[in-house]
Amino acid sequence: MVRVLAGGVVWLIGAGLISAGLVGCESSPSTSPERPASADWAIHFTQIAEASGLRHRNISGDPKQRFIVESISAGVAVLDVDGDGWFDL
Repeated sequence: MVRVLAGGVVWLIGAGLISAGLVGCESSPSTSPERPASADWAIHFTQIAEASGLRHRNISGDPKQRFIVESISAGVAVLDVDGDGWFDL
């Protein structure tokens, strides 16, 4: 008898948690900012790797990529170490 009641309580708690989760998944109106009207952006990127002497080619694992660590590429850390306003690799 106690086992039946405990099973019912667990089921009710689970159903309540799922219901609460579904209520939280309700769609809300988009509040993303609109793009600026002009095509001029304040940020632009220029490829300077070759000119600055970076010539490293990254080969990540076996071409078959059987493991997750072989499918994820390397990273890079950038920060302004010397305080000149330019990021250092």
